Amino acid sequence: MANEEAKTTPESREARRAELVAKQAAREKELEEREEAHRDLCLELVDKYSGDLGVRGESWDLVNELNVGGVGPIIIKEGDPTKYKKWSSSPGLAPEDVAAYVLDSVVYPERREAADIIHRKPILGLEVVTALNGLFGAKEGKLRGK
Repeated sequence: MANEEAKTTPESREARRAELVAKQAAREKELEEREEAHRDLCLELVDKYSGDLGVRGESWDLVNELNVGGVGPIIIKEGDPTKYKKWSSSPGLAPEDVAAYVLDSVVYPERREAADIIHRKPILGLEVVTALNGLFGAKEGKLRGK
């Protein structure tokens, strides 16, 4: 290895650096394109579900607008209040418990994909729980008049 380092020239190091910079620029461009596609999808979903389900934050909501984990947005609608009562009285925060609570309220993506997301990204599943609780009226400060 020492011999290889001794054989490198400033020109070969500069060429390698230029190659790495070009690869990094390509990765950044791809990431920007994916982020733009995600923002466009979110806008389309907000438009669609505002028409189909009503006011965002009251009858439905969008989770993962920032595309955490690269899994895309999740749209939920207000669900069965008895599920909220059962959830709020149970101690479980396991992904299975989260899935049992939220999956009937997910309208996008399809159920199997949403279940996979909740399994792979359990913290994101908790974000869905928070949004669903909000649709049931559990919004910080809202009930206290703040």
